[in-house]
Amino acid sequence: MADPWSRVVGVVGNVRYKAEETGDGMEMYYPSAQWEFESAYVAVRLQGSPAGFESAVRQAVASVDSETGIDEMKSMEALMDETLWQQRSWGYVLAGFAAATLLLAAIGLYGVMAYSVALRRTEIGIRAALGATPRTIFGEVTREGVMLAAVGVAVGLVAALGVTRLLRSMLYGVPPSDPVTFILAALVLIGVAAIASALPGWRAASVDPVKILRN
Repeated sequence: MADPWSRVVGVVGNVRYKAEETGDGMEMYYPSAQWEFESAYVAVRLQGSPAGFESAVRQAVASVDSETGIDEMKSMEALMDETLWQQRSWGYVLAGFAAATLLLAAIGLYGVMAYSVALRRTEIGIRAALGATPRTIFGEVTREGVMLAAVGVAVGLVAALGVTRLLRSMLYGVPPSDPVTFILAALVLIGVAAIASALPGWRAASVDPVKILRN
């Protein structure tokens, strides 16, 4: 440009060109008539299905300038997939580990509660003979399992707050200490714990006090 000065005609919002960028850099936009570019990217908004849009775009460009060539055309979805493939891959891997961990936690909690009920069969039978209803016994056993899981969830949340800061580079659009994510995770774990504790609770509630006292 011959003139070293430029007139500012507008201010745009922050733009992030790559998913891994942590800050917003300084950018300036010039009209193509005032700055010669060897190549340029053009965004085209489509209505309807994107199928067959390449030929229509090429024809539109050729009608304006037949010497202008188009090297490559991609949909915004394809560009997003190329940009976020690493984050999504890590997300799938971590989701798989999380699902396996949740399953193991549910199996472990079920085993602990089932073993506890087996050890307390005599106590449960005596309480049932003294007037404890099946609903009361079921609620007590299930509540013990949920409380045990709640203590684990509380400890896990404290540890997760420290560990997730190491995963900052793998997150996109979500802060490491996002409260919604932590609350949903805690609710899911408590729900799984309640389900895992329900079967031992049902078994405890169905104990026959006559057979227990006879033995």
